[in-house]
Amino acid sequence: MMFILHLTLLIMLFENHRRWYASSYSANEQIIMNDEDILQFMIAFDDFRKHAAVEMLYAEGRQAAAEYAQNLYEQKAAELEVTVDYYMQEFL
Repeated sequence: MMFILHLTLLIMLFENHRRWYASSYSANEQIIMNDEDILQFMIAFDDFRKHAAVEMLYAEGRQAAAEYAQNLYEQKAAELEVTVDYYMQEFL
């Protein structure tokens, strides 16, 4: 989810920059990004990739923790011979 949010924000940032850059030229002129613009975009994209990778790891960790907890509750409920819902309601 955070990956999509970060990607959306990066695209919006790039589009706003492109529109601003394009509006400073007439319609007949060719728009060329200079080296500074390209460098800024590359830095922003690299930052996005790093944050997206971290967010993906966090999401995987949360999912693994939730699966572990669910399996633990199922195991404990089976030991007590009760349903998982009852175990969670009474013992958690």
